[in-house]
Amino acid sequence: MIALFRGFFHYVDKTSSVHRLDPRVKLLLLIPIFILNITSGNAVTLLTVFSFVILLYILSRIPYRRYKALIMITLLSSSSFFLFGTAFYFGFYTYPGRSFTIWLWIFRPEDASSLSILGPIIMGLTEGRGIVLCQEGFLWSLVTTMKFLISVFGGNLLLMTTQPKEILLALNKLGVPLKLTFVAMTAIRFIPITMEEWYVIMNAQRARGLKFKRLDVKGTLSALLAILSTLIVNSIKRARILALAMETRAFGANEKKVAFKELKMTRLDIALTIAICVVTVFLLSLIIYFGARLWF
Repeated sequence: MIALFRGFFHYVDKTSSVHRLDPRVKLLLLIPIFILNITSGNAVTLLTVFSFVILLYILSRIPYRRYKALIMITLLSSSSFFLFGTAFYFGFYTYPGRSFTIWLWIFRPEDASSLSILGPIIMGLTEGRGIVLCQEGFLWSLVTTMKFLISVFGGNLLLMTTQPKEILLALNKLGVPLKLTFVAMTAIRFIPITMEEWYVIMNAQRARGLKFKRLDVKGTLSALLAILSTLIVNSIKRARILALAMETRAFGANEKKVAFKELKMTRLDIALTIAICVVTVFLLSLIIYFGARLWF
C-alpha cells in the first residue's frame, strides 16, 4: 500500500504536448477550470470540466500506475460523499417544510419507540425526522464528488507535468513573491520525498525480520512510532541542510534574481494564453451579471 503512494505529487518525465507547454500557460489554464468548479452546481457542467481534465491526462501520456493512488483516494472519498450525502442530506433536516423525492426510508420516526437506546439517539441527531435516501441528496453528493475530483486531478496534473523549478520560476514571473513560492514548492516537494523515505524505512524493517501482520496492537503501535521517529529526525536533518544551502547561496538578498533557464513562450503558448484569458473574462462576466443565480 505504501508503494502505491510513492508517485504522489511526483513529476513524470515525458515528451508530451502538455509537458511542452509553458508553465505559465498551465497555471492560467487552472483558473477557468477552478472558476467553473467553484461556481457551477450542475452535474453535467462539472462532468464536462472533469472530462477535459482527464483528456489532458491522456494527452500528457502519464502512466496509469503514477496516478493509481490518486484514483483510489478519490473513490474512497466519493463513496463517503454519496453515503452521507444521500442518507443524511442536510436540506432534508434544515428545511422540514420543503418537499423531497424520497427513494427509501431507512429509519422512520415511528420506529424510534421500538429501539430503546438507539432510537432516541437517531431521532436527536436527525431532529426527529429519521433517515432517508432522497434524490436531492444524491444530486448534491454527485456535484460535491465532481468538485472534489476536479480539484484533486486538476492540481495534481500541474505537478505531474511541470518540474518544480519551472513552477517556481513561472510564479515568480507572474509577480508572486519568491519567498512565498519557494516555501510552497518546498512543502510540496517534501511530500514525495517523505513518502519515498517511509517506503525505504518500511523495507529496512522488513529486511530485519519485522512482520506487521503478526504483531498485536501494542507491537504495531511501537513499530509505527519507531518508523515515525526516524522519519521526523531525517526530515529535520533535511530541513537543516536545505537552510544551510539557502544561506550559502544568499537566499533573500535584495539583488535581482537570475535563472539559468529562462521561460520562453511559443506561438502555441501565446494562442492558448489569449484563449484562456477570453474564456476567463467571459466566465467572470457571467458571474458578475447573474450573481447568485449562476447555476449552469
